[in-house]
Amino acid sequence: MYMLGAVSMLSLLKVAQQFTQAAGSDRASFQAIGDSLLAVREEAILAGVFSFALGALMYYYVFYRSGLVPRWLSGWGIAGELLMLVACLSALFSRNPRDLLHRSNTSDSRAGDGHGGLADSQGIPFACS
Repeated sequence: MYMLGAVSMLSLLKVAQQFTQAAGSDRASFQAIGDSLLAVREEAILAGVFSFALGALMYYYVFYRSGLVPRWLSGWGIAGELLMLVACLSALFSRNPRDLLHRSNTSDSRAGDGHGGLADSQGIPFACS
């Protein structure tokens, strides 16, 4: 899951280079490709976090049942992983998972830059030499 997110970000680098060199009419297609790659990354990371939380929940349940770890400690782990699963499921079924998982200014940094997410927080397009 995380590899898919990493590959999409590496692909975004090449798309950003092409975006900066494209003519005005071609920029819309590169913008759409860039937005799609960012969406793939977000969904891949969400699936990875969900898988981790599900696996950790199973471990904490086994620890709770076996008594190898104090029950209060594995109980806290179960509670924490249940909250993580609820957050992942709500992000999965919402329209914008970034709003639920990243409540900081990252959701606002792409909103009005006019570059379709291929720009930094100051609105300057990414260009790599």
